[in-house]
Amino acid sequence: MQELDAAFHMRVVEAAGNRFLRQTLVVLQEMLAAGMQTTLVVPGRLEASRAEHGQILAALRNGDATAARAAARRHIRGTRTAAMHRVREEQEAAEHS
Repeated sequence: MQELDAAFHMRVVEAAGNRFLRQTLVVLQEMLAAGMQTTLVVPGRLEASRAEHGQILAALRNGDATAARAAARRHIRGTRTAAMHRVREEQEAAEHS
């Protein structure tokens, strides 16, 4: 899954033509891989991530930058929400042990 996710993000960066993102992609991929370890264990997050990637891809294929941007933002917000949920669960577990 991590290899597919990394390839997807690489293609998005390439499509964006953003030189800064291309130059920082290695660091970005390391951060994304670490984040996946945290977020994809949240029930339903894997399916949500797949759907969000599909929305980003569809918008890119349609040449709709506005829709692609909105879909990417939803994906980032969903990932952040899942990460915060996981952090809260870990904190609660630590408090009860």
